[in-house]
Amino acid sequence: MTDWKEYAKYGDLRSVIDPADELGYKNNYISGLQHKILSDVIGESLKGKRVLDFGCGIGRFTQFLKDCGASEIIGLDFCDEMLQGNDGCTRKICAPVYDLPLEDQSIDAILSVWTMQYLDIKLLIQSVKEIERVLSDGGIVYAIEQLSNNGYGSVFPRYLSDYQLAFENFNMIYSRSILRERDLLVGIIKRGFIPDSYFPWLISHHLNMTKKLHLDNSSRYIDQFMVFQKKVVK
Repeated sequence: MTDWKEYAKYGDLRSVIDPADELGYKNNYISGLQHKILSDVIGESLKGKRVLDFGCGIGRFTQFLKDCGASEIIGLDFCDEMLQGNDGCTRKICAPVYDLPLEDQSIDAILSVWTMQYLDIKLLIQSVKEIERVLSDGGIVYAIEQLSNNGYGSVFPRYLSDYQLAFENFNMIYSRSILRERDLLVGIIKRGFIPDSYFPWLISHHLNMTKKLHLDNSSRYIDQFMVFQKKVVK
């Protein structure tokens, strides 16, 4: 079981990505990839919006959401120690993601990165039900979660279809893979063989390459970027 209270003590990306990455190169690269794909898709669409950072951790996406123009950022995490390291949110809430202390249709957009993958199917469905409740009509969910077809990676082996079924009341409008755990490049980066000044180019190259990849039996896990939009009730 993941000890988030202990991980929170790191106070950096090791708290929320790879605690064993003491050099930090791998974590910086993975975080860069995730920020890049979100930036390319979100742009300024969050301008003036009320956004829920779903499982916010130490708040590594808080500044990004501000840069996207969000007028209010609510950071939610069940680990209070993680929230203590997140000082940029408009409001911080310590609560489980499957029991949101928020009013109906009070959120315009939701960001979830490496959060739902830690929920079993029952809690995932319950969380999605809560997401739908608090999300306004036409509101969007941006998610990056690990998929696995052989029991590795995420805590619970998860398929893209698991998320599709859980979000069956939403319209899925976009999905693509962005990172394979066994990618040789990530291993080289972790060992510090590539200067971080090369990261911006490598990130763009990696995202272009992963458009051509598909999930197969050789992969331990793959990061999947997904977008869901709540239907507008007429």
